[in-house]
Formats: sequence, C-alpha cells, structure tokens
Amino acid sequence: MKDQSQNLQKSVSWYGLVALGLGGIWGTSWLLASSAWMDKGGGAVNALLAWVVILVLEAPLVFAYRQAVPMFPRAEGEMSYSRAAFGDAVGFWAAWFGIVVNLIVCAYEVVALVRMVEFLAPSVTRNYWYTIMGSPVGLLTIILGLVLVIGITLMHYRGVRLSSTFQKITSTGLMVLVAIGVIMALAMGSFSNFKPFFGKPALTGIIAVAAMLPFSLAGWESIAKGAEEAKQSTTSGKAVPVAWIAGWTAYVLSLIATALVMPWQEGAKLDIPFATGLDNLSGSHLPGYLLLVTAVIGVVGVYNALFYSVTRQMFGMARKGFLPAWMADVHPKYKTPHKTIIFATCILVVAPFLGRMLLIPLIDAASFAYIVVWGSTFLAIVVLRKRYANTDKAFKRPGGIVMEILGFISIIFLLAAMLYPKSPGALQWPVEHSILIVLIVIGVLLYYVRRNDRRVTADDDEAVETADAATTP
Repeated sequence: MKDQSQNLQKSVSWYGLVALGLGGIWGTSWLLASSAWMDKGGGAVNALLAWVVILVLEAPLVFAYRQAVPMFPRAEGEMSYSRAAFGDAVGFWAAWFGIVVNLIVCAYEVVALVRMVEFLAPSVTRNYWYTIMGSPVGLLTIILGLVLVIGITLMHYRGVRLSSTFQKITSTGLMVLVAIGVIMALAMGSFSNFKPFFGKPALTGIIAVAAMLPFSLAGWESIAKGAEEAKQSTTSGKAVPVAWIAGWTAYVLSLIATALVMPWQEGAKLDIPFATGLDNLSGSHLPGYLLLVTAVIGVVGVYNALFYSVTRQMFGMARKGFLPAWMADVHPKYKTPHKTIIFATCILVVAPFLGRMLLIPLIDAASFAYIVVWGSTFLAIVVLRKRYANTDKAFKRPGGIVMEILGFISIIFLLAAMLYPKSPGALQWPVEHSILIVLIVIGVLLYYVRRNDRRVTADDDEAVETADAATTP
C-alpha cells in the first residue's frame, strides 16, 4: 500500500486539468513555425490538410489516455499504465522518457522566452557576453531566464492550487488574445492570399508538413500526471481530449489567420508572418506586439505545465523506488513534492546560460520520447482492455477495432517521421542520434542501479481496484 505521508493534495479542478493540457500544447509554434509549414506544404491549404491528418493520427493515442487516466490516477502517469500491462522495465522507460522530454522542453522554453522578448525589445540581446553556436547570451537574457525558472519554482513549491490557478489564467488569457488576433485577420485579411491553393502536389505537401506536426500538438499528456491531485479523478480523463481539441483548433485558426494577412508565398519567407501581416494591414505595430505578448504568455504557460508534469513524474518514480526515496517526500504544509521541485530547478537553472542553438539538437532528439510515452500508453490500454474485458472495470473505447488499427498506424507514422532519413522531422546524424543514445544509456544505468535498491511497490493493479467509479466511458 502507498505510504500515506506521500499523499498529494487533491485541489486541481477539472478546468485546471484542461488548462494544464492546453498549456503544455500551446507555446510559440503557431507564431514561429507557420512559415515553415506553408513553405514545406506548398501553401496554407496543404498545411491545413496536414493538421487534419494529425488530428486523425493522434486520436487513438489521445483516447488511450482518456481511458487510462481515471483508471490510474497517479502522479507517475504513463509509468502506472505500462507497469500494469508490461511490468517494471517498460514502466520505467515510459516514465524516464517522459522526464527527459519535459526537462528538455522546459529548458528550451526558457530560451524561447528570451527570443520572444527580443522581438518585442531588440536591445535585450544587443549587448551580450558570449555566444554559443551563434546564439547570444548576456546579462538581461540570463536575468529573464532566471526570473522564469525561479518564479515558477516558488509557485509550485507553495502548492498546486497556486500553480493551477496561474495555469488557468495563462491558458484563458492566451485563448482570448489569439481569438482577438484571428478576428482581426478575418476582418482585414483576404482569402485570395491562399492562392495558388496547391503550390505542391497535395499528397507531397501534406506528408511533408504532417511529418513536422506531431510534436507541435504535444503536451496534452501532462494531464495524466495531474490526475492524482484532481478534485474528481473519475472525470479527469475527459480533460485530455478537450485540451487536445482546443489546442488543435487554436493551431488551425492561427494558421488560417496567418494565410489571410498576406500571400502565403511571402509569409513562408518570414520569421513571424502572422504578426508582420497584421502590422502591414493595420498600419500599426500594435497587432504584432499583441501577438508577441501572446507568445510570451504561451512560453510561460508551457514551462509551468511541463515543470508540473516533470516534477510529478519524478515524484511518482521515487515513490515506486526507481529514483532516490527523498524525492518522494511531501511538504507537510504545502503538500507538494518540494525536494523534487528543488532538484528539477537545480537542473533547469542552467538553461538561461545556454544558447538556443545548443538546445535545438537536444529537443529534436528528445522528441523521440513522445513515441515511447504515447506508444507505451496506447499499447498498455490494448493489453489491459483484454485483461479486464469481462469485468466491471472494462476499458471502454470509441471506434472499436478501427481505432485500434489506427493507433498502430499512428505509432508507425511517428517512428517513420523521426527515423526515416528523408523525413522533414528526422533525427540528424550524428549529433541527434548520439544524444538519443546517451539518454538511453543513462536510463539503462539508472534502471539497473536502482533495481536492486527498490522498495516493493507492485500496486498498479491496486490502482484499478481503487478506482471503481472511474469505469464510466
């Protein structure tokens, strides 16, 4: 049985879970990557069709979480599902790659914040101390990064209610500001800017863009780590598809708006076509500043959501004995994994001193982790659905066998997008492959070092038995 002294406080509302998932999805890609999508796809139409493809491909993975989250409302998230289905080793790797990708994305968001502020105030990086792979680092950039890292840490240390409220504010504010930008684009832009509709053959353009998109529409899985602290864990699974659909809709609307404000051929050559196009149409810099401020809020929201996710997953791994026991300690007053929060901060506090270009290979390599995290959950649900098929705890699913087949196709597509050398999203040899190998080696060493010193915690089946009410579809 789980040590009661390691209980987290149940204070996250259902909307708080949705905000957590949406916050993990919505960063800066909608503003900075839209030009690449239009360029690779040969126009906005192919890029939009690629987003439809991604919606279909991710659906079975999202609905696997929809089923698993309320059945296993644990901070360790994917580790619970995979351990219940496949045992300790697979459970460990699901959690390890979840930690890796979230730590690296958090580090990247720190330098992304500096980039957004630089667009707003170019003088921020005008006087710099040094460069790393061409990326300038100076006093102001370091201060901005440290403010983000330490500020979020203080919120998380003092309680999940505070960080959850902050996430709800940022996610709501983000959607409102994006909606304003889209409305302005619809009012001032023109659909004639979509022409020619197919700058490349449809199939070629759609596949090229679709290979780039799965890891933009990521972060919704953060909800899995928040279920243990949810006020109503039985309804926590419903937050996953809601956050996912909201994030997808926001991406699609922002891409449509980007194509409306200028011919897509021109937008494909710019860093921030949405903001530039609105500025040109309005004759003012105000709309562009509005979108850049929105992107700053998005960066902070992503960091907050993924920092929550990584600290809870570390806490859950420690509680299961796969990380040092002190990381499972809960603050007596705030009911947070305070030591894990401090430990993660000690890692991330280095990020402001690193250039953006140094982190890009890391984040590309870490994107492979999503295949492990999402794939392990999907496969676990396939196994557990059969195991509990004749019980009142049977895992429900929409789409039947068709959804299951589509899930396997999705995993194959994700693997091809990362490993096929000619894919736009492929890992680059030798740097990114080497980083991935190093991450795997570290995981192997950690697993075998901790295995012999691990507490007996075979309680994942108990999670099913203690979640009786979570069987509603």
